[in-house]
Amino acid sequence: MGEPATPREQTLREGVAEEIRALMGRRNVSRQTMARALGVSHTTVWRRLSGDTALDLDELERVARVLGVEVTDLFPREGRVVVFADGTRRQTTGP
Repeated sequence: MGEPATPREQTLREGVAEEIRALMGRRNVSRQTMARALGVSHTTVWRRLSGDTALDLDELERVARVLGVEVTDLFPREGRVVVFADGTRRQTTGP
């Protein structure tokens, strides 16, 4: 048998961006639609969704509303290691 999968490491910002991209894909929400909902440019949305720039709490709230989910649904799912700004690491677990 194979070895257990090693959890992927990412910053919280990257993990949130990944979850948002996945939800946008499943719900067929375009970047342009998200840009309009956030009141920002398409380029700004690209920066947020690539994990280059963090979303603020108000933006997370608007993103969740557009996607029809709770804000907590935007956070990384089980099986990932989140690296926080202070360098601490924590593996995500299920709900």
